[in-house]
Amino acid sequence: MSNDFNKSTHPPSTSKSIPVLSININKQYASIVLSNGKKIKASLVVAADSRFSKMRSKMGISAFTRNFNKNMIVCRMEHEKPHQSIAYEFFRYNQTQASLPYIKNQSGIITTATKDLTSALMKMDKKKFNKEMENSFNNFFGKMKLLGKRYSYPMVTTYAKKFVSHRFAVIGDAAVGMHPVTAHGFNLGLKGLEILIDEIQTAIKHKTDIGLTAVLKNYQSKLHRAAAPVYLATNGIINLYTSTILPAKLTRQFILRFVNIVKPVKQTFLNILK
Repeated sequence: MSNDFNKSTHPPSTSKSIPVLSININKQYASIVLSNGKKIKASLVVAADSRFSKMRSKMGISAFTRNFNKNMIVCRMEHEKPHQSIAYEFFRYNQTQASLPYIKNQSGIITTATKDLTSALMKMDKKKFNKEMENSFNNFFGKMKLLGKRYSYPMVTTYAKKFVSHRFAVIGDAAVGMHPVTAHGFNLGLKGLEILIDEIQTAIKHKTDIGLTAVLKNYQSKLHRAAAPVYLATNGIINLYTSTILPAKLTRQFILRFVNIVKPVKQTFLNILK
């Protein structure tokens, strides 16, 4: 991205992915070299290349990570009973089932479980997998049928130790890789993009270089304020719901009742999860 296009080469088509071999930052501009040999100069480089961002690493920015030693399986399934356009979450100590409504009686199904269990689920034939999902949802959706492929991902959350450096910024999962339990990763990514666009537009309006650290730090501070509470609250929910020790079980019961009864606390909790 640049507000100095007369000094920049035109960026490549975004229709296909071209790996970045190197990135170099100086006072005047940022430059990257692509695997196809093309070189690009710009006032600002924005990385949105997953929670395991290679661009972030190339810039020497590390991240806080939490490995849950679990995997997620993502797939699309058709089910007998309607989803009513509602997303559902089913918690168990060692397994979490989530559904995201799709067209008609179809939903995106996310299973988070131990690596051994997800490995077994990935190897099951479709008929057995369908039955396993029906049981995992306690027959909530009735008969279920796998549509297409299953995809497995490691359950690792990340939070970049900083979101910017000179002429460089991270957004989306490259900035904050959320646990899917509260389904906030996508919304948070959009929020970060909105903040960054606003800061860039403000800089352009005032004829300020969009790659300056002062401009980017405004984005960083605003995203931290938006992301940190959600990230910490989500991790707290995971700890609360997955712990099997008696104090955690009692605490969970107390908190759920307390939040549900005391309306101001309940509203605050809901605001965090919005």
